[in-house]
Amino acid sequence: MKLYFRQVGQKGESVFLFHGLYGSSFNWNAVAQDLGQLYRVFAFDLRNHGLSPKATFMDYPQMIGDVLQTVGQLDIFPVYIVGHSLGGKLAMALAQTFQDKVKGLVVLDIAPVDYGQEVLEMHLRVLKALKGLPLEHIKSRKEAEIFLSKEIDEGSLVRFLLTNLVYESNKYGWRINLEGIENSIEILNSFPHMPAQYFGKSLFVFGEKSPYFHPSFIPRIRFSFPGASAVILRGAGHWIHYERFEEFMELLRLFLGKSENTLYSYLARSLRTI
Repeated sequence: MKLYFRQVGQKGESVFLFHGLYGSSFNWNAVAQDLGQLYRVFAFDLRNHGLSPKATFMDYPQMIGDVLQTVGQLDIFPVYIVGHSLGGKLAMALAQTFQDKVKGLVVLDIAPVDYGQEVLEMHLRVLKALKGLPLEHIKSRKEAEIFLSKEIDEGSLVRFLLTNLVYESNKYGWRINLEGIENSIEILNSFPHMPAQYFGKSLFVFGEKSPYFHPSFIPRIRFSFPGASAVILRGAGHWIHYERFEEFMELLRLFLGKSENTLYSYLARSLRTI
């Protein structure tokens, strides 16, 4: 399927931005506006998210196909790819499948692993809460927030999820396709077996306080992405590009720049490398 995307910038090399689960291209707005001064930036709504079409199922091969079909007529490859969470897994899978199309890879707070039963159950609880919201009786976003807060005890997550609640035709509804995501959540929580390694330059950035990082993930990253650097941003949780915007942008600009030595010098001086 062809995806909805936002383009910022008309010159320079191309950068693809992939959002996380329950997100949209708008999550990248500040990043895209910054990069758009020097690059052509494409921020996508993945299937079942944002303004892109809905489907009963989604997996990584399908999402790769969506991206390539969407930009098939554009002469823009090779491109840099930046992905957060679910979008990071998509970015990794695309790089491993089509190495010649990817000039560099940046992955935010996710690893090429199956995150297991605990994370899967968390997503199932979130989806149950979203599906249980009585949309026909909700009269305001505040009412929706109060209802969801009884089921989800993380306020920042509730507010993020509510970015998908839209008011159209005199009623509230979900912009994301909850059924399609729920049908696919076990696949999305895992990571497909990829026979190929990606040998291009890549950067993995994890939040110090994030539940999505464990030291045991590093050998898997090193094997699948031999050219990878991996760092932890101090004080950051899962939402690195919000919580540490300036630090992340400095890292990203250095990565996209021509001098790898400058990037490595910065990493050694300023960040906790892994």
